[in-house]
Amino acid sequence: MTLPVFTIHDGLLSFSAKPLFEGLEINILENDHVCLIGRNGQGKSTLLKVLAGIYELDAGEFYQKPNTTVHYLPQDLDLPQGKSILEIVMETAGEEYAADMLLEALKIDASRAIETLSGGQKRRVLLARALAGNPDVLLLDEPTNHLDIEAIQWLEDYLNNYQGALIMISHDRYFLRRTTRSMVWLDRGDLRRTNRSYKHFEQWQEEIEQNQKSEMTKVRAKLKMEEHWKQRGVTGRRKRNQGRLERLIEMRDRRKNLLSDLPKSMTMASTEKAYGSQLVSEAFAIEKKYKDALSLGPFSTRIFKKDRIGIIGPNGAGKSTLLKMMIGELTPDIGRVRLGKSIDIAYFQQEREAMDPNDSPWQYLCPTGGDSVEVQGRAMHVVGYLKQFMFDDKQARGKISILSGGEKNRLQLAKILAQKSNVLILDEPTNDLDADTLDLLISMLSSYEGTLILISHDRDFMDQLVTAVFAIHPDGSVKECVGGYSDYEAKFGATTLIGKASKLEPEKAPEKKEITPLPKRHKLTYKDQRDYDNFPGDLKRLEADIQKTEEQLHNPKLYLNNPEEFEKLTASLEEMKNKQESMELRWLELDELNSSLS
Repeated sequence: MTLPVFTIHDGLLSFSAKPLFEGLEINILENDHVCLIGRNGQGKSTLLKVLAGIYELDAGEFYQKPNTTVHYLPQDLDLPQGKSILEIVMETAGEEYAADMLLEALKIDASRAIETLSGGQKRRVLLARALAGNPDVLLLDEPTNHLDIEAIQWLEDYLNNYQGALIMISHDRYFLRRTTRSMVWLDRGDLRRTNRSYKHFEQWQEEIEQNQKSEMTKVRAKLKMEEHWKQRGVTGRRKRNQGRLERLIEMRDRRKNLLSDLPKSMTMASTEKAYGSQLVSEAFAIEKKYKDALSLGPFSTRIFKKDRIGIIGPNGAGKSTLLKMMIGELTPDIGRVRLGKSIDIAYFQQEREAMDPNDSPWQYLCPTGGDSVEVQGRAMHVVGYLKQFMFDDKQARGKISILSGGEKNRLQLAKILAQKSNVLILDEPTNDLDADTLDLLISMLSSYEGTLILISHDRDFMDQLVTAVFAIHPDGSVKECVGGYSDYEAKFGATTLIGKASKLEPEKAPEKKEITPLPKRHKLTYKDQRDYDNFPGDLKRLEADIQKTEEQLHNPKLYLNNPEEFEKLTASLEEMKNKQESMELRWLELDELNSSLS
């Protein structure tokens, strides 16, 4: 019989006049693998701290199974001073050999001084301390922050074989799909649970919304629900963002065509003549030598205006070095880089700038005073701009110190995205962001008119945004692939970013059922090709019909004057959205097939 390790009954917790939790009910069983989801500021990290014993409930009952060992990974990167890396991990490991094995598995040099560690290295030390000692319960707050794809894949395998209770918060949807068995959703004080993995989140979300609609009267229910959706911002269902998807595919095709149309060998002068107005950066066999280490490169490529480039690779492989060479901040040891004309760069760096905790978001965006902020060269009221990033009036005037980690990250993104630029560089922008903010960021970046360059280990984020991937392999070579991370993985394999295997390998997870590969073809069938060519136009027309119907239903007088027409339009809208969904899924299948054939 599986027993609970945690139980909260009628829990109450407040940090202000309005309770963060009230009437909270939750049970965590011995073998649960649960992800906590919800917008920033809803109390996910606070709930983890309650379970870890850091915070106490103001009222209600809290039960923890006796003799249960609980290890907690915090979101921040604070490491105790005056201790060595080994001593920090030994706090939970018990035996030195166990600590050494974890440090080796996570590729941590135990001889390094704490103050010399990068964000990713600090995260690995804290992760090793949390995993050491085989605890009964693991509480992990954003465990993939600052980790590279190799470390994330190792952690996925480790957690899939972990036998205890796992409760975690993560913005990495790819990671959550592979590691969770249950979901707990925190939404404005309400808590919902389903014993399904995160891969079913969108289906669950739709079921909740359908149940909510069925409990309300016809007209007011529909209007209130539409308003509720608007207040929540972007819904997160990629399949309904067809305009963005279509634009991304068009840009990937554009980059593929630009690269394929180039002669095999071109001089710098000849490419300037051919692509002078479109070129952002051009690399000719660039290479960077490292002392006592492998070199980076050689690598040749061209980045064009409106390209969306994703750079991936293990920590320390040289992602930032490659980026700096491509934008002219660092000179390659071998090869040449030519930059396009009139490049104006906005740079969001992984090491975030310090913010005065006593300032308000208003003051942060308007440090010289006033009530307007320059957004891409145009004045906008600061509160209106902050609302685009899901800050309300009260938060705009409140102190930064009371914001959650994700809200602070969101505020810094707001400042960077306001800058006038034609090249936007984002280094690990998704750290600490919730799913709704991620969707908002994806939507904003999709509409950005300039060139976008991302460094990120968030594979789903890459899939939704980039037109090409530059992947740095452990041997220093750089591979380019048109498409997103999934396209790269399909072409080169998931293990190409992994270096020498670690000695500490958890037992292999049960083999997942593989999808039977499609039979080899040289091109699409006539019917598939016709559908593939026609779908973008058909979807665009269908999207216009949906928008027109939604506008008609938003008319509050329609139901009163013509209830039969209202019901007819409602049924028609549902039918069109179902058709849109099936067409989009079919189009994606054809696009993947076409990419594999080409």
